[in-house]
Amino acid sequence: SDNEARTPAFGPHSLLSLSRPAAAKTGTSSDWRDNWTVGYTPQLVVGVWAGNADGRPMVQVSGVEGAGPIWHDFMEAALRGRRLLPFPEPPGLERVRVCVPSGLLPTPYCPRTRLELFIAGTAPTRPDDWYRPVRVDAVTGAPAGPETDPAQVVERVYVFPPAEAWEWARENGWPLGPVSALPGSEATGDRHPAAEGGLVIVSPDPGTVYRLSPTVPAAYQSIRVVARPAEKMTVMEVTLYADGEPLAVLDAPPFEAIWQLVPGEHIFLARGVDSEGRSLRSAPVSIHVLP
Repeated sequence: SDNEARTPAFGPHSLLSLSRPAAAKTGTSSDWRDNWTVGYTPQLVVGVWAGNADGRPMVQVSGVEGAGPIWHDFMEAALRGRRLLPFPEPPGLERVRVCVPSGLLPTPYCPRTRLELFIAGTAPTRPDDWYRPVRVDAVTGAPAGPETDPAQVVERVYVFPPAEAWEWARENGWPLGPVSALPGSEATGDRHPAAEGGLVIVSPDPGTVYRLSPTVPAAYQSIRVVARPAEKMTVMEVTLYADGEPLAVLDAPPFEAIWQLVPGEHIFLARGVDSEGRSLRSAPVSIHVLP
């Protein structure tokens, strides 16, 4: 029901938006044979399936493109003339202002906040650590040290996202902080213990369960295996491992490779070397592939 939340995926004026409050979810089967849109208002719940009656796959038609328009038009027609009702708020919720995008409690350095709903007792208690002040040399932009002329020292606020978001933030022009300003493992806090070893597996997610499709060629049933360096690391080489066997040896980002799905339990790991020749490694990530 939160149009703002689905805007990054579907845009602000998608077919999932009605002329009244509504919640909706789309789905698409991996072989394009089925797609769905299921949604509701306080007065009506409707599910729509779209596909070929003879079971043939469609040509890359997703749920928002196939079932979505049918769901939208039916809901608007069925609810025409009905009273516009908001979703009632269930008991046991609390509103807490958080920093965007971390979702942690705002600090004086947080430039944007918003009110979020939480189940009572589950709201964040830790202050935001993405936005941090750094004393820098106004001339060089480097963190100020004992040798810096005090007249040139200024305080600037930079962004220090988690390791797995660092490259994305850089590509999107965020004002990233100088990594030398991060004392020790404070760069990542306790959010991702893998970063302590210098590398972190960011795909696949730990504990993910995949299922092979009998209708899709095996060569097309693959996943990306992606590693990232921690913020303080300059990586010269990364080797990705699948079940103890080297998957790819990479000397420049992106540190990623394609792995074809095979039934069973599987473990992924990354090892690397930094600019000083020290060994780096990630925490292992396990997944399960169902036949």
